[in-house]
Amino acid sequence: MFEDAYDFYDLNPKAIRTSTAVLNSARFTVVSPPGRLMKDGSTTGGIIDGGYFENGGLETIYDLARFIKIRKADRKIIIVLLNDDTMSEQDLARHLGASSSLAVADPPAAQFWSPIVSEVTSIIGGLYHTRSARGTLGAKRLSAPGSSGLTETTFYSFNLRPYGNGWHTAMSWALSLGSLDVMDVSFNVREDEVSEFLKSRHYLPAMMKVQIENLKNVILKAKVNRIALGEGGN
Repeated sequence: MFEDAYDFYDLNPKAIRTSTAVLNSARFTVVSPPGRLMKDGSTTGGIIDGGYFENGGLETIYDLARFIKIRKADRKIIIVLLNDDTMSEQDLARHLGASSSLAVADPPAAQFWSPIVSEVTSIIGGLYHTRSARGTLGAKRLSAPGSSGLTETTFYSFNLRPYGNGWHTAMSWALSLGSLDVMDVSFNVREDEVSEFLKSRHYLPAMMKVQIENLKNVILKAKVNRIALGEGGN
């Protein structure tokens, strides 16, 4: 199913806890140590955050969708993509399957350069930008079902944008109430429903006022999402 991939249990046959599996998907250097894979008392490899390769999991989705298409050609496939809210306008356009005549990237800006320091920073920057580029490429490929071989596939790209004072979605968004609220109102709440939506949050009055304004701003930016859902942007 997955091209050029090892089976975890071939390298580490012992059963693991769900919490360990979650940790294995987020082993980012410095934040958490790499994992050690073992079989018959010998080390068979290491495991780190999959985001080093591609942060959105789009390559995995692509492999899975093609597998389903081959095994069950009549099965309906729907792919939903929620973008990184730090993406440029050009990359967001690629998520929507825009013309390949778009500029490859923003015009380069002047940057600090040091022959000594850059020996280190270029390695870090190269890894980071390669990771981001793979995600953009995967989104563009998935959003063009004809050329990807995923014909009869429905593709939705939802545009998650910074809100409030340019705040971005927390990396651990599942633990961030503010980030969850942003996602909820982007798809499920109208502007006149925000106050009611926030009643269960128990914010202090001053914070409640700020959140109401911020989330109304989110809804204004989310029109493209509502159009994708067939709501006409209302």
